[in-house]
Amino acid sequence: MRYLVKLQAEPIPTTNSKSFPDSINKFRDFFYINLLKQFRFGRTHFPDIITEADLNSVKAKHDAIVEQFTVTDCEKCNSKKIKHQWALDLNSMARKVDLEILALECYYQPLTLCHPSANGVDSRWTETDDAIEYKFESLRDEKKVLRNAHYLLLCSMEAVAKHFPIEDNDGVWAKNMASWNEVWKVT
Repeated sequence: MRYLVKLQAEPIPTTNSKSFPDSINKFRDFFYINLLKQFRFGRTHFPDIITEADLNSVKAKHDAIVEQFTVTDCEKCNSKKIKHQWALDLNSMARKVDLEILALECYYQPLTLCHPSANGVDSRWTETDDAIEYKFESLRDEKKVLRNAHYLLLCSMEAVAKHFPIEDNDGVWAKNMASWNEVWKVT
C-alpha cells in the first residue's frame, strides 16, 4: 500500500507537445489539485498509510501551482475558486487525436448516467408500488462500456506515441489493436 502512495505522488512524465506546451504543463500541474484532495481524504481515513509527511509533501507541490488555477468567483466580494485553465476542452482534445466521434458514447452518456443528477439517478432506479428498487437492466451495457474503455485505452496509447517522441519499434499498437479486435470480435 505504501508503494501505491509513492506511485500516486508524481504525475506521469511526458515530453511537452510542440502545439500546446503551456496547456500540457497546466494539464499536468492540475494533477496536484486533485491529488491533494485524495491525500487529505486518505490522511483522515487511513492515517497509518498516508502520513503527515506525505500530505505535507503533496500540499507543498499543490501550493506551488495552485495560483495559476485560481480565478475570481465573485467580483463583488472578491471570492476565489479553483478552475482548470488549459486551452483545450474535452472535445478539442478529442478532435486533435481524431476521437471526437467517441465523445457522446464514451464520455457524455456515461457521465450523465453515473453522475448524481436527477437523470443519472433516474436511469438506475425504478419505483414500484411499495419500494424504490435498483434497475438491474441498467447493467445491460456493461460489455459496451468495457469495450469502449478498452478501445479508449488503446487510443490513448496511440495518441501518446503519435504526439510525443515515443518509438513503437515492436509494433505494440498494431498488436494491441489486433487483440482488441479478437476479444470484441470487431472487423
